[in-house]
Amino acid sequence: MSFRPGRAVRRPASTSARSSVLSIASASVVALGLLACGDDDPSEPTPEPVAPAFPADYETSYTMVRDCRETSDHGLGVQVQVWADPTSAQKYVDGDYPLDEGSVLVKPLYAGDDCETGALLGYVVMVKGGPGTAPNTNDWLWQEVDADRNVTRNGDLTSCTGCHRTCADRDYTCTDE
Repeated sequence: MSFRPGRAVRRPASTSARSSVLSIASASVVALGLLACGDDDPSEPTPEPVAPAFPADYETSYTMVRDCRETSDHGLGVQVQVWADPTSAQKYVDGDYPLDEGSVLVKPLYAGDDCETGALLGYVVMVKGGPGTAPNTNDWLWQEVDADRNVTRNGDLTSCTGCHRTCADRDYTCTDE
């Protein structure tokens, strides 16, 4: 799967679904705002839509490497878990940095007090690119994906890198926080 930097373009809702979409549109905008931990860079490119960088069955094909915990970096009252692809999970747990090219970390975000009963807000995904992909973040790229698996932002996102640069000694993974 190729991972192209930039922002994804959202597809418009169908006419028949418009009324239900409008009723949750405000909540979705607020939820997506909670995903970011810094300011957006308006100079980020806007390519054609891209697919999420993780499989829909990540809960069975990936390994949970951090259990459910509160995260203030992604909004107040938001819970997060971290899942790693099969080839990266042990290195993540052992703190064996840097992680390899192709590593994928998935962070589902939940509203409420826990990940079992909280509403899924969406996902933040980290993808380790090849050498030179994103030199300022040791080649990590990010995706923000809504709860319906639509990529809403994609690439070397300043709203993600702004916080993760404090974890450069842990390959930008913020594993100890």
